Amino acid sequence: MQSNNNEQSEQNLLRSGSSLRVDVHTIPTRLVSSLNRCRILGYPTVYTVLDCSNSLVAGFSVCFGKPNWEGVMLALQNAISNKVSFCQELGIEITESEWTYNHVPDFISVSLDAATLSVSKMRYLSQTLGIEVVGLPPHRSNWRDVIERHFSIANMQLKAAGILSPLHQEYNYSDSPLDAKLSFNEFRKIVLHMVLYYNNQFHQSNPPVTHTIGEKTKRESPIEKWNWASRPTAQSRVTNGKSVELNLLPVAEASITDQGVLFNGLVYTCEAMTHEQQIIAAKLETSRRVTIAYNPQKADQIYLKLGNGERIIECHLASQSEAFQGRCWHEVHDYQNHDAK
Repeated sequence: MQSNNNEQSEQNLLRSGSSLRVDVHTIPTRLVSSLNRCRILGYPTVYTVLDCSNSLVAGFSVCFGKPNWEGVMLALQNAISNKVSFCQELGIEITESEWTYNHVPDFISVSLDAATLSVSKMRYLSQTLGIEVVGLPPHRSNWRDVIERHFSIANMQLKAAGILSPLHQEYNYSDSPLDAKLSFNEFRKIVLHMVLYYNNQFHQSNPPVTHTIGEKTKRESPIEKWNWASRPTAQSRVTNGKSVELNLLPVAEASITDQGVLFNGLVYTCEAMTHEQQIIAAKLETSRRVTIAYNPQKADQIYLKLGNGERIIECHLASQSEAFQGRCWHEVHDYQNHDAK
């Protein structure tokens, strides 16, 4: 009986869309603020979510600082989101067939050096989305080879963008702002192009997976493996709305003001804001604070979570805060601390 249970468990882990693995890379390219390109923000860390059955890149996120749980959750949120809309946000048009993944996995594997896991965080994923955190054997993906080769090759554009070897010496680097050129979103766009290339054109070789069509043998890219064999038989769960994605975003508190919703110095509004403020104020009674969810990678929207998260109101930047449209929160905080004084 135990043997049958183990075999069933292994089959579940290898089922397409069922199990995801998180790869984490700190990239030796310092980024600058798009609000003041003389300001260096730091080194980005890329969190990549891969499908264990076919090595498809299901999603990614970019954060600053050392690897942490928030970056993992943001990458997972991207994995289950609509990819056409996501690419449009970064100015790239794709068809759904170029990146079809938007599934909620049953299992996710995060290496111990990728995030500091805790019982409460694992329980949250399990109880909220039915995702179990599991341990999988060490594995070096072809994606890791692609991203490491791309950001270490003697490429003139990337050298000009600030690729520095001192990253491997505990973040010791020159004080010169000329070392970095790319903004946060410019860097994310490069990573997105790499993902699309890898999923659609990069052919794996460890080991090569082939299909015989007539007398020809066809080597498959990850997206071809997904479309050819995995997707039609996938038993994974497809997302059905924003509520699932919002459960993976960090939460904080915002204030209700006469101008709108105030969060970290920026003002947000929603449709019929005056009416919504009356509803919110009535629910909060004497309190003017409300729980919100937000994406650290973009300050464009926040999401009010009312009634223990049962009601979600999407808010957008008000006119007085539109200068921060398209910026990440790291850029916002840097501007507030150094340039707004």
